[in-house]
Amino acid sequence: MKHEYIKDWNEFWEFYIDNVKLEVGPEFDALQKSLKFNEIGQKLDWITTDEFNKINELIRTTAQVPKKVDIVYDPKADTFYSKFNMKTKKYEIAYPTFTKFMMYWEPAMKFAFRHELGHILRGDCTIDMNGYKNVANANCCMDIRINGVLNRQSMLETYYCLYYNLDNPMTQEKWDDDLLVPEVQFPKINLDWDEEERFMPSWTTISDYYSKAQEEQQEQGQGQGQGQPQEGEGEQGQGQGEPQEGEGKGNPTEDEEGILDDLKNAGVNGEDTNSPKFREGEDIDKDKKPDDGDVNPEEGSSKEKLDDIRLKQKIKRTIDNLEKMKSKYSDKIQSSEIEFIDKKIEELEQILN
Repeated sequence: MKHEYIKDWNEFWEFYIDNVKLEVGPEFDALQKSLKFNEIGQKLDWITTDEFNKINELIRTTAQVPKKVDIVYDPKADTFYSKFNMKTKKYEIAYPTFTKFMMYWEPAMKFAFRHELGHILRGDCTIDMNGYKNVANANCCMDIRINGVLNRQSMLETYYCLYYNLDNPMTQEKWDDDLLVPEVQFPKINLDWDEEERFMPSWTTISDYYSKAQEEQQEQGQGQGQGQPQEGEGEQGQGQGEPQEGEGKGNPTEDEEGILDDLKNAGVNGEDTNSPKFREGEDIDKDKKPDDGDVNPEEGSSKEKLDDIRLKQKIKRTIDNLEKMKSKYSDKIQSSEIEFIDKKIEELEQILN
């Protein structure tokens, strides 16, 4: 069956968040309010083989990721990442479980995978990171450079999916203030940005300005300042900078140990061999354990789930409209008509339950 994108944002977001809530269960609200997006992602049911194949096809067609780049489903990933696989000698783009719902919103699919493709095309995945103390800083700076040429609204919508929130629940502010784009981040570090010329400096230049701004803040005794990338930023570009073989010989210093920890957390080095990853052509369903979120075949395909969600949404809207109509015209319509409306509402509610 041909894949169909949802065209209306409000309809998509209702579909997306309803599905996530359904799979996560009663814990969702608390996790959402505390921005524990990583825990939410790990509670989602694994992608099925059917969904896996559809997602991979969309990545090739919608995001135009070439065949020379391997596509990987990583059930343990919180976000998207790109890397150079030293074993296969090929570049990879990996995606997390929530992609099975995000795949119905075309702008987010384009942004997420074109962003990761940008890291590959710009050589970020094979950079020797030994000379960079703050790996998170470097990753954020690479993201800013790539995002500078990508659609801002699509980026925001990808953030919404990634964090399961339309606003930042920790700051009560919109995600616009956190976007890793030059017009938002450069003023914070005193780096010039001309909207007309749109000249983009190298990521190392951006990194130098971040470091300088941080040093100035520390000298002023204000603690962590604008020069330090905030936690949660730069999630889209995790996994760049695959360490080269032969690096890191001898006992690492305290600083080097910090770098290695950052790299491992980003999924670049020391991958967990117990964490399964799936590549195109593989069968996910046969490798899953019962407690890994197996999907009952009777539940149907993702398209059937989408149709069911849409139907429920329409029923909810109809109930709301009937309630409003009854309230608005209660003094103008006969009691028999009110009884008729109540009966219809009851019938629709029974369908929902």
